[in-house]
Amino acid sequence: MNKQQCPVCGEQNNCGLEESKLKDCWCFHISGIPQTLLELIPQENRGKSCVCESCIRKYKK
Repeated sequence: MNKQQCPVCGEQNNCGLEESKLKDCWCFHISGIPQTLLELIPQENRGKSCVCESCIRKYKK
């Protein structure tokens, strides 16, 4: 899995840090990511890439 793929769905995560080497990303400004969503990330992929905004929105519903 590369850092630009969501570890949950495998689609692009649009990580601002990886794409443009900025010091900021959309994910720094989102709150309330469900713990149950984070638990879906395979252990070997945790902390290696961002969950995409689409997955976060789906699991918040």
